[in-house]
Amino acid sequence: MFTLPTARAVGTTVIIAGSTNGVPGGVGGQANERQGSTETQDVYGTRIRLTRDALTVGSEFVPFGEMGGRRPESHVFWNPGTRLFEVAVFRRNGPDLTIRNLPLHTAEQLREAIIEALRGRRT
Repeated sequence: MFTLPTARAVGTTVIIAGSTNGVPGGVGGQANERQGSTETQDVYGTRIRLTRDALTVGSEFVPFGEMGGRRPESHVFWNPGTRLFEVAVFRRNGPDLTIRNLPLHTAEQLREAIIEALRGRRT
C-alpha cells in the first residue's frame, strides 16, 4: 500500500511528498530540505529529481533557464500503449523532454511542481 504524492512549494523548493512503504517503483517522493531538492520515481524506478536550479530525469539534465519563456507550460498526456501518463517539458534550446511512465496523480503533481518552480524563478 502506498500514499499518493502531493506537491507544495516552499520558497523555491518544491516538495512531492508521499510514502511507498517499501513498494519498488512506488510513486512517493522524498524531499531534502538542506540541498533544496526533491526526488521521486516513475513506475520502473527511474529517478526524477527537482532541485532549485534544474530537473534531472535519469541521466537527462534540464536547467530551469532552458524551460519556460514563450514556450507553453508543461502538459500531462495519456499514453494508451503503457496505460500511464507523460509530462512534456518544453525547452528553449534542444529537444523537449518527456517524462514517461507516471501514474496520473504523480504526473499532475510533477507538472504543477515544475510550473511553480519556474514561477518562483521569474519573481
